[in-house]
Amino acid sequence: MQSTRYTVLAVTATVILVIAVLIGATTRPGIMTPVTERLVGWVTGHETSIGAAWLTWEDGPVYAIREIDVADRLQAGSIDLRPNWFGFLPGIAMVGSATAASGTVIIDRTGGGSMSTDYESYIDEVSLSGIDVIIRRAYATSRFRIVEGSGSLRGGTLSLDAVAGDGRVYFRGDGKLARVETIAGDATVEGPNLATVAEALGIAAPDVPPFTLNGRLSVNADNWDLTGISGEIGDSDIGGALTVHFREPRPLIEADLSSETLDFDDLGVIIGLPSVNEDGAALNEAQETANARYQQSTRFIPDASIDFSRLSIVDADVRYTAASVVDAPFTISAFNLDLAIENSLLTIEEFTASMVDGQMSLSGTVNGREQPAESDLSGRFDDLDLESIVPDRMARGKLQGRLDLALAGSDFRTAFGNADGSVSFWAEGARLAAVPIEAAGLDIGEALVTLAGQDRDDPVYVEAPCLVASLDISDGIGTADPIVADTEDSVIIVDGTVNLRNETLDLAVKADAKDFSWGTLMGDITVGGSWRDPSITVDAGGGAAQVLFAGLLGAVAGPLAALPFFETGDGKDVPCRSLLDRARSGNALPGGQ
Repeated sequence: MQSTRYTVLAVTATVILVIAVLIGATTRPGIMTPVTERLVGWVTGHETSIGAAWLTWEDGPVYAIREIDVADRLQAGSIDLRPNWFGFLPGIAMVGSATAASGTVIIDRTGGGSMSTDYESYIDEVSLSGIDVIIRRAYATSRFRIVEGSGSLRGGTLSLDAVAGDGRVYFRGDGKLARVETIAGDATVEGPNLATVAEALGIAAPDVPPFTLNGRLSVNADNWDLTGISGEIGDSDIGGALTVHFREPRPLIEADLSSETLDFDDLGVIIGLPSVNEDGAALNEAQETANARYQQSTRFIPDASIDFSRLSIVDADVRYTAASVVDAPFTISAFNLDLAIENSLLTIEEFTASMVDGQMSLSGTVNGREQPAESDLSGRFDDLDLESIVPDRMARGKLQGRLDLALAGSDFRTAFGNADGSVSFWAEGARLAAVPIEAAGLDIGEALVTLAGQDRDDPVYVEAPCLVASLDISDGIGTADPIVADTEDSVIIVDGTVNLRNETLDLAVKADAKDFSWGTLMGDITVGGSWRDPSITVDAGGGAAQVLFAGLLGAVAGPLAALPFFETGDGKDVPCRSLLDRARSGNALPGGQ
């Protein structure tokens, strides 16, 4: 009996001693570092190096790992594991909580498959700070930095504060970190430019002004859904839903978005036009570049290009509606856009802009598969209000139009400089301000009489049964084909060219009066200069001859001095119906007439 007691005591003492030795050993980095290094390498199947590992006590046991590097999988400055006292029981994780800081996690999805793990059997709560996350796919790579994050592999509340590109992402939701498809919650994405956020996530988006997007985010291995979107892009509101499908050979973005009010200059940075942030927010880099280029240029067409590298890495199906548009050119009040991108081919399936009592519609393609890019655009203009388009109430009526253009170039200026096609506008039953019409024919007498008799706020108009302006465009040079205004008083014909390459004008305006008038000068008007700074000159040769002839007649008999300034009014009507039919069809005049 005595010997049995001694045996039990000896065994107990030995066990206690062994435990003490083991505990003591676990607190010694010299012992635990190589043991942990081999164990992690065996579990992960990747070469592992660890700076130090040991057991310490901070309100309970903590297994500390420092400077761990699991090849092509994990790097961390520190990982602290708190063992669970009851982790040996079924259904309870061995590690109650894990904290990691200052490192990188690489998730390899190049072979597809699920992003879910079985680590929930080993670890419950996770807290991360300063961790770069890289998700590798065969067709795209996503990168973001977790500033602060916490959650559970086994389910519960999730919290994330992350940086992607120049933007910030905030997420509060629920789910299991070990089962990605269970994660859903409220998300906010904000930053100076959405394009940098998209690039960081392995997709593409256009440059836009500073933005904030709120919505409900649901994720799984291959789809990210953001629904119930509300927020602002620049000075415009934005709502709707979008889904990112991470698939081969390229990610697909499906978006159905809308704005109650769109500030048109928020689109400026996309097409190279100047923009401002009316809420006082600082301009982003893309806005500053676009503004500087436009302000330093004397050109009208923006010095901007399409970033075809973005078109090549993503496919898209986008629908966008702006119920109201402010600060827009040409009185655009609302528009709808439906576009698709597939393998670097951008297709504008429909762009419809509502204007004052009228509508503009465009469709076409931009083919980035070829360099330089090749584009085709077709459009119609229906019932545009002339009084809203032409300055100083110089015209009234409804304007129709059409365009068909083939462009070649990766930037706007080169593309239009190589344009082929035609552009036509026409109006039936329009009314034109009388003073400019008389002045176009150098009919100074009638212009002065009209100007003296009209109310400044209610100008005198003349009927214009036929108004046609067509350009036949070849290699960036638009030739008047024709430009005609047939009014009850005069026939005005414009000949010459509009140069899309250097944005210059070379037009000659000729008028033939239909009525008898006095004070008419002989000569033509020439319109030249650039689109942004046009010039108007009058051929003085004919007028000088008239003055000389009048002086000679006046020497013989004073009243005869007025004869050279009378117009007999022998102008003829133009073939209006054929001109209108040709403008509608886009056909050129036979024989280039």
